[in-house]
Amino acid sequence: MSEKQFLEYTNKIEKIGLSMRPKGPFDLASFQTIRKNIEMDLIPSFKEIVLSFLSSYSKKNIKFPAYNLEQIVNQISYKYNDYKRRVKNINYYKANALAFTVVIDMLLKNIDKKERENQLTEEYIREQWYSLSEMFFYSCVFIRDICRYIGEPLKFPIYWGERTENLIKTSMITQELLYGCCAQKSIENTKYTVALATIRLMIEVKIRRALGIKGFKTKESITHIPFCTIIKKVKHYYNQGDIRFAVPLDKVNKIYAMSNLYLHAAIRSYPWYPYVFYEYVKPLIQPNEWDLRAGIEIRRSALQSILNDIAETKELDCITDERYLAATFFD
Repeated sequence: MSEKQFLEYTNKIEKIGLSMRPKGPFDLASFQTIRKNIEMDLIPSFKEIVLSFLSSYSKKNIKFPAYNLEQIVNQISYKYNDYKRRVKNINYYKANALAFTVVIDMLLKNIDKKERENQLTEEYIREQWYSLSEMFFYSCVFIRDICRYIGEPLKFPIYWGERTENLIKTSMITQELLYGCCAQKSIENTKYTVALATIRLMIEVKIRRALGIKGFKTKESITHIPFCTIIKKVKHYYNQGDIRFAVPLDKVNKIYAMSNLYLHAAIRSYPWYPYVFYEYVKPLIQPNEWDLRAGIEIRRSALQSILNDIAETKELDCITDERYLAATFFD
């Protein structure tokens, strides 16, 4: 891949106003103009650049992968000790490229959905505009990372400079759109890994509530039980078929561990990760907004055995009313 192709791509992003903090009007007509450029020009250019370089590197004709959410999750998630090997694997970049295009399509469809439901507002268009700006900025970072790890390093165009950095510092970023963790246009918390950490928390809360465990009783308070202790017991009974998860437990563990990794190790992430991981674990943590118990099924005997195993010599503080457990029973 030549540096010329990369510069042409960044020029296109600059030209339609996605490389800097966008300025109004934030109306549907303006957005549809950008959308047309994204679908007809930017996405095809992105695919061409990525495939051109990967094909050149592998000396094979690489094709853009078909959508498969599980394969995306498998390829972009990894353990700490696996990171250096993974970033030199072509499948890692193919999966990330696919994830980027999938999330862009998701953001564009969100606009369509709001329009059909007559709920489209200037504020919502602004939020999606900011998120698209961030995604395309990091699509350039992603291309640069490909070259850094398995090819010749690339530099950003000089004229991007502070304007592109300002986008990341001041726009509404991914986790704000997903979870509302930060105030709009926050300049204090600009780490999109916060969203991954939130997914980690959602997984943990769901599993804890499925078992009804609060903690160990003490004289003065309730003592926290490490999640690793709980998941170890859950895994044992899951392997015996006494617990059923809407999402395979090994994949849940992988996403949980990766969220932990980003929270503590500050290894590279991209803003499309939270969308992809959330979409994958959604059947577990939010399968039905009207039934919080869906997503996990457990035998009563297994639940009692888990509680006994964890308690050992200490007294557990648990939810005893089954109506408040975040799971259903199948025996």
